[in-house]
Formats: sequence, C-alpha cells, structure tokens
Amino acid sequence: MKKLTILFFLFYGSFAFGQETYENKKLALINDVFYKSTRQNINSFMKDKGFEKGDVEEGEGDVKEILAFDSKFDMMEVSYAKNGKISTIVCIFSGAINVAFIDMELKNKGYTAKVVKQSIDGQPVNKNIWGKSGTKYNFVTYADEKEKIGVLGYGVY
Repeated sequence: MKKLTILFFLFYGSFAFGQETYENKKLALINDVFYKSTRQNINSFMKDKGFEKGDVEEGEGDVKEILAFDSKFDMMEVSYAKNGKISTIVCIFSGAINVAFIDMELKNKGYTAKVVKQSIDGQPVNKNIWGKSGTKYNFVTYADEKEKIGVLGYGVY
C-alpha cells in the first residue's frame, strides 16, 4: 500500500508540474524545443522537426552560443547559457496575422500581456511580453505587418 501511495504521488506530480500543451503549431514547437531537446541532440531534434542547421555564433554575457535553424517558412535561434541549458528561443515565421492566434491562445492559457514599445531598424514596434504568475519564463510576440512576418520568443525576458 505504501508503494502504491508513493507511485500515485509521483504520477500526480508529473501531471501537476509537467509542461503545458499548445494547439498552435508555433507555440508547440517552441515548447518542445525548450523542454524536450538538449544541447547534445538539438541538431537531430530540429532535423526531425523539418529544420536545417544554420550558423553557430558565439554569445555575449550570459549566453554561451546561439544556434540558427531554417525551414521552408521559419527561422529559429536557440540560445544556450553558460550552464549548457537553453536560455531563449526566437522563431521568425511568415504570416504576421498568425501572431493574433498565438496571442489568443496565450490569453486563454492564463497569460497576461505587457506591451513594450521598442524601435527595430528605426521602426517603432509594440512587443507583447506574456507572463503567468508562478512561471519563470515568458513568451514574447510581435507582428511586422510591413515585412509580413511574425516573431515568437520564449525564455527569460
């Protein structure tokens, strides 16, 4: 009986503290890369997801290196901290309109947005930083209507 009780608590803990699931393919991809890949398997993991390996850049500050990946419609950068763990992921994808669907799903999952105004290449941009109480990591979204691209990021922002 004691073993059964311990197994029940372990089973419950895996559901209570497991990663979230997402219906949007971009959110699901970011989530999978962040939680299911390692530095050792990232190249094969991304290949299985339809991406080709791109450049590897040396990072600055707390970032050790940045790996780039490309697919037919998406570009992704995965940044690794000096401890070997992923610190941030950024996905640039075609179709700025898709950001609205990502924002809607994040809102439905209980995330709240904080709008941050920035300038990128001299153009004003409104980024949404999505946070949830009790979580360490945030999502970042914004749409570039002029270039017709969307951006989704995940990590510490």
